[in-house]
Amino acid sequence: MQEIDRSIYWDIGRTLTHNRLVNFIVGNRGGGKSYGAKKRCIDNFLKRKEQFGYIRRYRDDLKKPMEQFFKDIEWEYPEHEFKIEGDKFLIRLKSEDKNVKWTDEDIAGYGFVLSTANNKKSISYPDITTLVFDEFLIEKGNQRYLPNEPEKMLNLYETVARPGTQHPRVVLFLLANAMMEFVRERKVNYVLIAGDLFDAKYATNTTAEILIREFRNCPDAKFIIAPGKNDHYENNPLYLSGRLPDNCYVFSSDTLSRFDFEEDKLTVYGWAFMGDTMKTNPII
Repeated sequence: MQEIDRSIYWDIGRTLTHNRLVNFIVGNRGGGKSYGAKKRCIDNFLKRKEQFGYIRRYRDDLKKPMEQFFKDIEWEYPEHEFKIEGDKFLIRLKSEDKNVKWTDEDIAGYGFVLSTANNKKSISYPDITTLVFDEFLIEKGNQRYLPNEPEKMLNLYETVARPGTQHPRVVLFLLANAMMEFVRERKVNYVLIAGDLFDAKYATNTTAEILIREFRNCPDAKFIIAPGKNDHYENNPLYLSGRLPDNCYVFSSDTLSRFDFEEDKLTVYGWAFMGDTMKTNPII
């Protein structure tokens, strides 16, 4: 089978180098977000017996993705077999004896329905180290966000991670497609990009042109950008060239500064990385 060129897809390993508990991954459809997260979950289980949780908003959202969860990736693990049983994902080595029963030792992960996750508060998940909330941004359709949805997500995280206990560290990934479509459809007024618009110091000209076009296609939204350590402001061609449209506001100093939007009585404070490190704390 032909080797996959993984360089064109989202690199979950690179995201993990930022060492964040909560990671929002928004990108083009087919960019490898779900696939990369699934591979990480499977590898963690096979190597370290670490489990995962897969989250969808409503029960109807969860059923089909669970049934198809392993379909596009099981070819990468020819020595293993996969099964969905209720709300459980199971993985084990293939056996010549087809009568061997699946056991709790084969449980690699659990499916969670965010709308009813409050019912799970009394249940312990001591081996879960990864949570994946797939399609956390709603695209076109009749679906609605849950009342107090961020609070429900944080409550589910605490149910699993049990902060203040000996539970291992739990990393949460929230995956979604096409943020700019969401901005246009929902008529979002302000978008805050808090560090590392790019994972590298310089974007290719093609990437820069796509980004500039998308900003221009959202003329009613204002984009406030705080350059991070990977795309820091100093000597960055995109930030310094003047090519960004007028609805983009870029912090250009490593000291605390502000943008005032009088029409909405809003002030946004922030700062920029000017190099790979911050020499002083901008809020002290």
